[in-house]
Amino acid sequence: MYRLLIIDDEYEIRLGLSNYFPWKEIGFEVAANFETPVHALEYMTSHSVDAVLCDIKMPGMTGLEFAGKLHEADSKVRIVILSGYKEFDFLKEAMEYKVFDYLLKPVTHEQIHKTFSALRNELDRDNGNTAEFRQAPGNNTGLVTAIKTYLETNYASTSLEDTAAYIHMNPNYLSKFFKQKTGENFSDYLIKLKMNKALSLMSNHELKTYHISEMVGYNNPNNFARAFKKLFGKSPKDFRNA
Repeated sequence: MYRLLIIDDEYEIRLGLSNYFPWKEIGFEVAANFETPVHALEYMTSHSVDAVLCDIKMPGMTGLEFAGKLHEADSKVRIVILSGYKEFDFLKEAMEYKVFDYLLKPVTHEQIHKTFSALRNELDRDNGNTAEFRQAPGNNTGLVTAIKTYLETNYASTSLEDTAAYIHMNPNYLSKFFKQKTGENFSDYLIKLKMNKALSLMSNHELKTYHISEMVGYNNPNNFARAFKKLFGKSPKDFRNA
């Protein structure tokens, strides 16, 4: 998960954004929230942060002043500004500080979701998604278990891309990660899972081979038969006739 700070001097907004938006669905966790950018800067001196959602008008320091300080420090932290002001001068200053996006209030959940999904994609590209779980290196075993559990339920319809989207990983990184942790290619594991499911269905002779093919995710029975024979040494028909 990418680590997010939320900064807003209005308690209700800060609480709502922190607790009631589904951040984890798009690959973020709220590490902390603050009333002022000053407190956020203090926090960032000793904690890793990937992104900040920040109001523009706050006591002590504005959101743009905060963005300016990070820009001067050549920080890699991405900033999304929340603002009730659409004046060109504010937008221009935000662009100068390379603010990722400038959202106008009242902002909708859909707009936040769209912006932070795009932001997550940019972070993935920049980091090769190595930021995923970097805060919790002991989490790898749990992640492999989560992947396998997801495949166990969705083996007939899922793909590498679908699985990567589910756990918020870059597909290429997921493929390498899975191989490194299990010693098995993701595609080989998924095919083996499908074939073993098919094997267990073979005992039900009321099911035709093409039915079983569809049930484990193959629209083409010939492709299913080839995959089955490659793993078990016999075609589905020969297996049943043995």
